[in-house]
Order: sequence, then structure tokens, then C-alpha cells
Amino acid sequence: LDRMGLPAPDLSALRTGEYVAPRNPREQKLAAIFAEVLKVEPVGVNDSFFHLGGHSLLATRLISRVRAELKVELAMRTIFEAPTVADLAERLEQARTARPALEAGPRPERIPLSYAQERLWFISEHLAGHELAYNVPPLALPFAGPFDPEAMRRAFAQLVARHESLRTTFRVLDPERPEEPSQVIAPTLALEVPLVEMVGPDGKDHLEKHFQHQFDLAAGPLLKVVILKRGAMDHVLLINLHHIISDAWSVEIMLRELLRLYLAERMGQNPRLEPLKVQYADYACWQRRQDLAPDLAYWKSVLAGFQDWAALPYGRPSPLPTSWGGQMTRRRYSKRLAKNLAVLSNQQESTLFMTLTAALLVLLHRRTGRTDLCVWTTVAGREDLQLEDVVGFFATLLPLRVDLGQDPSGAEIVRRVKAVTLKGFEHYLLPFEHLLKCMNLDHNDRRNALVPIVVRHQNFASEHLKGWTRGADAIDRLRRPHVSGGPSPADADPVHPASSTLLPRMMWSELDFQFFGDGNELETLVEYDGNRFDAPTIEQLLEQHERVLEELVADPSRPLRQLRGIRSEEPDRPCPG
Repeated sequence: LDRMGLPAPDLSALRTGEYVAPRNPREQKLAAIFAEVLKVEPVGVNDSFFHLGGHSLLATRLISRVRAELKVELAMRTIFEAPTVADLAERLEQARTARPALEAGPRPERIPLSYAQERLWFISEHLAGHELAYNVPPLALPFAGPFDPEAMRRAFAQLVARHESLRTTFRVLDPERPEEPSQVIAPTLALEVPLVEMVGPDGKDHLEKHFQHQFDLAAGPLLKVVILKRGAMDHVLLINLHHIISDAWSVEIMLRELLRLYLAERMGQNPRLEPLKVQYADYACWQRRQDLAPDLAYWKSVLAGFQDWAALPYGRPSPLPTSWGGQMTRRRYSKRLAKNLAVLSNQQESTLFMTLTAALLVLLHRRTGRTDLCVWTTVAGREDLQLEDVVGFFATLLPLRVDLGQDPSGAEIVRRVKAVTLKGFEHYLLPFEHLLKCMNLDHNDRRNALVPIVVRHQNFASEHLKGWTRGADAIDRLRRPHVSGGPSPADADPVHPASSTLLPRMMWSELDFQFFGDGNELETLVEYDGNRFDAPTIEQLLEQHERVLEELVADPSRPLRQLRGIRSEEPDRPCPG
């Protein structure tokens, strides 16, 4: 496809009125930032950030760019209240001056771990049975046609040299302080990238070892790469790494840069990657210097008095608290519903995530009888523009405690979720791990009563993945579970194991709802503890979630008591309690 030969996109359908050009320098700068973040142009003063495809993740990028270029602090809530260029430009006149940007500086002799890294290190050191729990889902990138293993090895060498996280291990340097590990950054790392021919059972055995590799945080490396050769013109690049040095955003960075480096190596060119201004160690040191007291006080007040999730719809008669039986299932929702949800979210001036979460809360209310509900979500945690291209573990958890009392309408529930989410974003700098520590929650509690349910909208950009030959669909096939609500997946590829024991997990969650898609398609993946839930229970939850969404779309004014999520022929089981 000759992308440069395509005509400019017609944005008229996305605009609420005629195009109006920016009228002053502030609007011009803001419109340029909109265009850069949303990948659309031109952007007029009456164009809405969300109508042009914006969501909370892109809003985070917008905030970081406004801070860097306009030198003011912008709250997430302000973008929702004033989503157009014109309205937001007016709000910026009253915004406070931006805080100093995160910069590289002198580092202490012993570099501390970030709060998120500290918890993963503790789990690795003290909790047996979680050796594979925090491996990032293994990636499989296919190459059809000529492939140059040496060029790929050189590309990885450059990638590892560029990102300190990929050369970092975690060790206790002071024997008198065994609970205070440090980051140890190797000046160089000769990463082995073996070429393995998948012939007979030996090839499959090697592949299984790659997927089940247990990383040693002290010895490293925490990145494992294998080139699998299935034929003269059929290669698959396998990547496995530990979560303590990476997150979902980081994987996107790595794949984008790796492709550029590989293509440049093959053609003998310079990839011209912009030098990184900071590294993850700079962020960890900066994080330890922050005053977290105000954010901690806020979250303690938000979570005060929340009762244990004692009435979750467990499918097992006797939940086992001492082990994790990782399972997963998926459900595809109809394209019609996906489009209607996008329209409804725009009408409610919310995001798709907020609408999906509202429907999930309705479902949890139906199954538990509770009106005081709390689910958690993940946030990127990259509050500075300098961190956008840094590989590392930045993601953290954000609690969303929502009151469904007084029989609110569906639209009102969405508004409540929106208000709680936007308020939470103002205090998201407090690391989840620091909150747990200050609330005296036991590290060894394998069932964290506070955070059993996580809901996420996985809406990371993936345009760069289209550069891989044969596409990037194989990345997801490593985790391919049973799919309901749509056609079954193709027959299993021998490259990809089906064992659920390979699935990564959040130790603090029992149910992890992950939504994929936008206004055109929508799919849900649920990771759950098979010791506590059975597959029919999870599939029923997803079916009912889809029905609640249908009811919201049909009539947002319908009160909570009428949002049942059941078919007319099904019995209306009363909520327990």
C-alpha cells in the first residue's frame, strides 16, 4: 500500500461544525499538539479532542506535551470539561505554571528501585509458586520471506545499549539491609540471540523452555530472545522479558524501535533514533524524592470503610487462597454494539472505558447486591514527555470506588464513573505499592481483599506493528483462549502453547477484565483464578455484561433496577444479601 499516495483524510464527519482555523498563537500551538497526539490534521478551534479519537491514554500524552511546550499544568478533568481547542485555550490562561521537568542528574551509589519494582522484587524473593507470574506475555513476530539473523542480532545489541532497563539486574548490595535491593546497571550486555530450527520434538522442547523461562532478577539478563526457523522463508522472532523492567507501553517502544533498527541494519543505514534524555533509573530516583503525603491522604479517605468483596460470584465451592490457577476466556461483541457504544460515550462526554466500566459495575451489583463498589484500573504512569520513549515499569493501579445508591439511571452511572475516574487521575502519582504498604496490607496475603477486580482498556497504538511482514496477529496468538460470542480461532499453531500456566497475572487480582477495540470492534479478555472461578461462570458474566451494554445503548435513562443483563426467558435471580 502506497500510504503517501493516499488523499488526506476527510474529517468532516468527526467535526461538530465547519472548520475554523486557530486565531491566536496559543490556539495555534494547542491545535498543533492536538494534531500530533491524535495523528489528524488540520485541527480547528471547534474540534473536540474526543470526537477526533481521543481517549484517556492520549489525553495523558496531551498533558505531557502541554507541560513541555506551553509550560503549564493541565488536569485530565479540564480536557473533559473543555475538549475543544478554543475552550481549552481559555482554560490554559488560568492554569498554574508547570512543575520542573524530570531530568537526568547525579545518581546515588546504590540506585533504588521504583515502588512498583520493589513489590515485584519482594514477590520474586519471598513468594514461591510465582516464578512465571510476572513474565511479560511472550511475543512472537513472524517474518515471511528473506530474513537476516545477523542484522536482527545487531538490532538487539543497539536496543539493549539504548535502554538501561534491558541491562539492569536487582541485587542486595548491603548485607545488613536484606530488604533494600538496588538497581545494578551493566555498562554493556552481550545478549545471546540463538537461531533454532524447529524440527521434530526437539524444536518444540526448546520452544517450551523459552516460554517457561524463569528469570533470575539478580543474575539476569531479564530479556530472552530466540529466532525460530520453521523454513527457508519462515522465521518467528520470540521475545520474553520480565515485568520488572517493562510494561505494555514499553513493549510498544521496543517493537517500534527494533523494527527501525533491523531495517536499518539490513540496508546499512543509520536509524537516527533520538537520544534519550532520561533513563528509568532517573525516574526511580525522582519518584523517591516526591512528597506523596497529599495523594496518600486522598486515597486513604477514598478507600476508608470499604468492605471486603465477600460476595463475588465464585464458581468453586471452596476457593483456595494459596495458589493461582491462571485461566482466561474471551468474548467478541458485535460491531453494531461497538459503534453504538462509541456514540453513547460521545453523547455522555465520557470515554469508552467509562461506559464499559459502568456496565461492569451494574453487573457486579446484580451479582452481589452491593451498591458500594470498587474496581481498579491501570494507568500508564508516564507523566513527563521525556518518559514516553523510555523502557521500564511505569504502570500503576488506580482505585475506582463508585456508589450506585439511590437507583441511578444508566447515564448517571456513567457520569459517576467519569467523576471518580477524573478525580483519581489528579492523584495517580501515588504508587499502588506505596498505598498498600501504608495501609498495612500484608505482602503475603495471596487474596488481597481490597483489589480483586481490575478493569482495563488496552488501547495502545499499534501502527508500527504493521511494518512486520505477515502482520502482528501472531503476537496475540500466544495467549489465545477460548473465544465466545464469535467464530472460533483457527486451529492451534504448533508454535504457540495452550497451557494456561504460562499466563502472566496481577497477583493482587482475581478477575482481570481487559477490553480491546474502539468504535469499530470490541473484544473482552478475562484472566481469572481457576481455583476460585469456573469457565461457565466467567462466560455467563461476559454474556450478561454484553446485555447490560445493549440495555444502556437502548435507553440510557433506564434506572439501575431495570438494568438486569438477563434474557427475558431467563429467571431473574435476586441479588444475594
